[in-house]
Amino acid sequence: ALEPAAYPVGLHKEDYALFLGRMCPEKGVVTAIRTARAAGVPLVIAAKSDLLGRARCLLFPIDWEEPFGMVMIEAMACGTPVVALRGGSVPEVVADGVTGFVCEDPAGLAGALRRIGDIDPAACRQRVVDHFGTDNLAQGYEDAYRTALARTAW
Repeated sequence: ALEPAAYPVGLHKEDYALFLGRMCPEKGVVTAIRTARAAGVPLVIAAKSDLLGRARCLLFPIDWEEPFGMVMIEAMACGTPVVALRGGSVPEVVADGVTGFVCEDPAGLAGALRRIGDIDPAACRQRVVDHFGTDNLAQGYEDAYRTALARTAW
């Protein structure tokens, strides 16, 4: 979870895609570079910073079963949509066509990157508030624990 208020929403997007994450093969930086080149879109590769709020989108071309991908909700909290490969938690985090695009293979990423202007930054932020904010997550854990306790015979 994260506190959405700590992430300023960037409503005015600059003309670049952003790769933000650890520099290791499974995070997909090489695929991000190839995708940006194929789409003709500048790519910024960086560690986490205010670039996130100004980016046209976050490129998340993972090559493994990502268990969560905190950077996706950090991007959406800033009003920045996500273009990602399907894997692990991606379909649970990114609402395809609403907060970004979930692609089946690297060949689909460039087309999604070209269509990213169709995504409303406010919808990205709202998804984080509704599903990943600290209050909602804490309540979800409490509900799950109460359900588990109710099923357990002491």
